Amino acid sequence: MINVAQFMAMQMPCQVYVEWFGFIQFCQDYFIGHNVPSPLVVEIGIHANLQRPFYKQFLNATHIGIDIDNKYGEPDILGDSRSKTTLMRLQQLLQSRDIDLLFIDGNHSYEIVKQDYETYGPLTRHIVAFHDTLSWRGVKRFWNELLLANPEYEFVNLGATGGAATGAHRCAARRGTGRRDAHRRRGGGKVRRALRPLR
Repeated sequence: MINVAQFMAMQMPCQVYVEWFGFIQFCQDYFIGHNVPSPLVVEIGIHANLQRPFYKQFLNATHIGIDIDNKYGEPDILGDSRSKTTLMRLQQLLQSRDIDLLFIDGNHSYEIVKQDYETYGPLTRHIVAFHDTLSWRGVKRFWNELLLANPEYEFVNLGATGGAATGAHRCAARRGTGRRDAHRRRGGGKVRRALRPLR
């Protein structure tokens, strides 16, 4: 469980507090439940790198940030996410390890969001998250396509941030009314569907 006082004391990234808290709590619960003690997080679009400390503090995560610009923070990989050079650099840093959490928050056009997912999603074992699934037309369109095309996944929508389980853990999409949903609602997130892998 996340220590709320510690969470509130940290400098907030460009996120709605309640949604960001709900997202980090969701990820923490997921990784604990799937015995992933030190997940590897890859972010496409780092905007000042303010999310990195949350991943490190509350998920015990290793973080790799990709950004096309270093104006607001220094990414681990400076480059266009669509570039083969960027992908090769990431693969070198991964050293054959899977990504556990991919957070897509770079260019919000439909074509680029889709390309980021198609390029980096196959490298991801557990969670793919998209920022601005409700507020940006291109992200929302691709998110809705994923919902329809992937009935084996379960989707979570935490306001502007949404996540989809991918890879090794086969999941089922169903509306949740169980304890985990209630827990996430108490945590403040606007959860519409909860992630529950099939056993």
